[in-house]
Amino acid sequence: MPAGRKPCKHIAAVYLLLAEEFDRDPFLLFRLRGMRQGALMDRIGGNDAPTDPGAASANDSALAPVPLQTDGFWDAPNVPSNAYGSVERPSTHAALPKQLGKFPFWRSDVDLINTLESMYEAAAETGMKAFETEGALAESP
Repeated sequence: MPAGRKPCKHIAAVYLLLAEEFDRDPFLLFRLRGMRQGALMDRIGGNDAPTDPGAASANDSALAPVPLQTDGFWDAPNVPSNAYGSVERPSTHAALPKQLGKFPFWRSDVDLINTLESMYEAAAETGMKAFETEGALAESP
């Protein structure tokens, strides 16, 4: 969308529909990026979760809610240096928009994919700088 312009009602509707889908299935974003929920759960250590986002196990109704513990909520734990795993710049910027192809709602002479690609690249660069700065601050005495 050109700078300084508000989205039209059609784009706003698409955003709302996407938000509803993400609310309904929080793992949708990962699936769109090509990662199965089981693989994600294995990576974060929760491999006992159901693989179907809508599925519930037979034991779910018998589980008692976890009591709220507020002591130490704002205390930052010591994070191990390898907690983030491997952090790298993406090899391809704007991979998902490129897979989707030409956007039918785009009404500009400027190519959307090229615009998004430069934005993704800038965001990746900014994110890496922030991550490296945070890592350097954590390592300083």
